[in-house]
Amino acid sequence: MNAPAARSSLLLTFDAFGTLFAPREPIARQYLDVAARFGIGGVNEMLFAREFQRVLKEQSRIHPNYGKKQGLKPEEWWANIIHTSFRPFLPEHTKLPQPLIPTLLTHFSSAAGYRLYPDVLPLFETLRHARQNPNPTWPWEQTIIGVVTNSDGRVPQILSSLGLRVGGKDADVSFVAGSYDIGFEKPHPEIFAVAKEMADIRAGRWEFEHVGDDWDKDVLGARAAGWRGILLDRERANINAERRRVLSDLRDLIVSWRPSTRQSLAS
Repeated sequence: MNAPAARSSLLLTFDAFGTLFAPREPIARQYLDVAARFGIGGVNEMLFAREFQRVLKEQSRIHPNYGKKQGLKPEEWWANIIHTSFRPFLPEHTKLPQPLIPTLLTHFSSAAGYRLYPDVLPLFETLRHARQNPNPTWPWEQTIIGVVTNSDGRVPQILSSLGLRVGGKDADVSFVAGSYDIGFEKPHPEIFAVAKEMADIRAGRWEFEHVGDDWDKDVLGARAAGWRGILLDRERANINAERRRVLSDLRDLIVSWRPSTRQSLAS
């Protein structure tokens, strides 16, 4: 009788914002709610949202990756955005209240500002059970979970506050590869290469998958690094994506690992 074929191991990474979590309320509304605590009121939410998006886009163009190469700290980068976004809505020569910026940064570092998507905890519960209870029907010998994100250093804190265990191979998320710390943003292959290093992969046969909501940054970026890139499109809005590589629910990822469907998701 032939011995069963050795199983591969899997390094599975997720994007963070837009994939695992989203704002609890519209970002502009949360900004204005916090600002109201410091006496800033009467600002039109729609107009502020438009200005905030304009400033964010411009700041990202001038100082990409939170100003890493220009020597900015993420807190300074965000402070510039907050100051510039509020400026048109304040009386002339009025300064922002000093506690507003640190309060906003703290607010958006936890569950106060964000919520998990409904399919996230069920998926991680399945992954947790599979790793804690070895089963020959599970497709992977080992499963390491990480996050690869274009973000500053707050993502581990956000995930922890949302109920996921972060840090170490027995955690829900073993590591977070953030673009500011690494110095490269997706879709650059280097951020995926560093993710492999952070996973501390040992000998054996490994496969690499990355799931995210951005076709160019997540799917094409992963592919350029030699990974399998899978698009998460909960709203089924990405009409340009190759549908065989699209999930509408993270729980469908388990289905994609069945032998009958894995080939259709291969890069």
